[in-house]
Amino acid sequence: MQLLINDQQAITGYVTVGSANQGIEYTGTLPDGFEENFKPSFYLFQDGTVVTNPNYVTPVEPTPDSGPTAEQKAIAKLTTLVTGLMAKEATNNA
Repeated sequence: MQLLINDQQAITGYVTVGSANQGIEYTGTLPDGFEENFKPSFYLFQDGTVVTNPNYVTPVEPTPDSGPTAEQKAIAKLTTLVTGLMAKEATNNA
């Protein structure tokens, strides 16, 4: 098995077959449920062993807003303005 670790020694990924770019070869014992519970940074590579990260915090998934953003509202307003000006110009040129 090869482990991918970051500069804080958190395990960010692993491969059991083949190799990974900059992977560290590991043949030691894994904590129970390692593969089932694996999440990036949930485990650390400390002193040559894999241990659970006591400081792990589950990342908060951003919730999408249901309405348009301020930028989308501004673009819609400008689009309406430009469309109105184009219609007025077409009427004046007819």
